[in-house]
Amino acid sequence: MSIKFEEHHWLDVTVRGSTARLCVREPNAHEGVRYAASIERLRTRLDAHDETALEALTVHHCNLLTACIVASEDWTPAFPAGGTEAERRQWVERIPFNFVGTIAGAVALVGYPKTSAESDGATTLGS
Repeated sequence: MSIKFEEHHWLDVTVRGSTARLCVREPNAHEGVRYAASIERLRTRLDAHDETALEALTVHHCNLLTACIVASEDWTPAFPAGGTEAERRQWVERIPFNFVGTIAGAVALVGYPKTSAESDGATTLGS
């Protein structure tokens, strides 16, 4: 048996009626587990009406996107692929906050097999 790793995946993303593409790398096992566990904890805080949970959740999504986005197509300005972490984070933070979670969720799932219960096989997000 062999395991094939896809280094990069292109996702079609629709934000405010405009479609663009993001090239992302698969989160590694450590990133994926930490992301999923933190999302569960933050959702519990949201359910308990913790006023700081929404901001923490948005920051958490931005952390994953900053780490995993490697390029963009049809975005203005383009993703700073060769930029510093601060420049990449600043670009990610320009994405409207109500789209950040959907995009981060798709990035977290890019490594799942398309037949996985966690993946519906779609790569088009938002509207």
